[in-house]
Amino acid sequence: MVKQLTDEQKNKIKDLLHQGVESKTVAEYLGVSSRQVAAIAAHITMGSYDKEQTKIGSDLTEEEPRFDFPIYIQYFEDSQFFELEISCS
Repeated sequence: MVKQLTDEQKNKIKDLLHQGVESKTVAEYLGVSSRQVAAIAAHITMGSYDKEQTKIGSDLTEEEPRFDFPIYIQYFEDSQFFELEISCS
């Protein structure tokens, strides 16, 4: 059974989505269900939350996205495995 999200988790999800982090990445980072993140994203799109807190994408300033965790990219090229770590602050 899936645990109910705390207010702190919901706010962190909204913040990360606002920054442009993909739903799957948010779910993995916070250790929550991707369906829970998708539900919050849907509520944001529908306008269920305070508009000022939850503007996604269209009203972002020119400020670069902020991540407080590294992002790992894995890929294969010419039969070799590569892994990149990207850290933004």
